[in-house]
Amino acid sequence: MRRLARWAEVPGAHPRPALSWRVPCGTPMLLALMLWVCSLLLVMILVAPFFGLRVASIVGLGLLVFFVLSCRAICAVRVDPGKE
Repeated sequence: MRRLARWAEVPGAHPRPALSWRVPCGTPMLLALMLWVCSLLLVMILVAPFFGLRVASIVGLGLLVFFVLSCRAICAVRVDPGKE
């Protein structure tokens, strides 16, 4: 009878992926989206009564653009641990 080789016994069969401490950019983007959604309530309470809904929507869209661009900048400049 022929014995089946296990993956652990076969050298080089499946190289283990290199462990990385980097977080995929999807998680910070979701956090930026959550921050924007929570800040919309503050915009509606503080901006809408004084300046109207049109200005409040412009401020809300501006906040979205700001959060997305700052999140992308953080993801682009991220440094691996140990290389600081």
